[in-house]
Amino acid sequence: MEKNWFKRWELLISAGLVLATVGFGIYELREARVQQIEAEKEERKIRFWEEQVSLYKEATDAAATLATSRNLKDIQAARDKFWALYWGKIAIVETNAFARAMAEFGDKLNKIEELQENGENTDLSYLKGFSLKLARCARESLLSTWEPVTVSDIGRC
Repeated sequence: MEKNWFKRWELLISAGLVLATVGFGIYELREARVQQIEAEKEERKIRFWEEQVSLYKEATDAAATLATSRNLKDIQAARDKFWALYWGKIAIVETNAFARAMAEFGDKLNKIEELQENGENTDLSYLKGFSLKLARCARESLLSTWEPVTVSDIGRC
């Protein structure tokens, strides 16, 4: 009888150890997956921020060229670039504040172009302050975007 009792305890202890090992393995796998998901999330955030930096640079370079250049070819290329970004891919990554600054710069550019079409002598250097505002807004947007990105910060369709 004593041997039977010992074998039962041995079996129970063995089964408990197997269950504990399996449970610990499952816990470790789960923890590894959680860490992998967090690392992937961080990598996506970094890629988003890098794309945002790139597009903001393109937009602010175009605005600065419009505000400062005297070369008509450069001005036309910058104008085309600004509007392509405005109506296109920058909307994917821009924050609401940057979108307002882009719209403000675009409104001022449109007004100058309307005046020029009506034969009035206008100077694009009027846009310098708005170009600088756009660049500063880009900086603030990039600083805020480095924190976790939320859909409400980016803007809605």
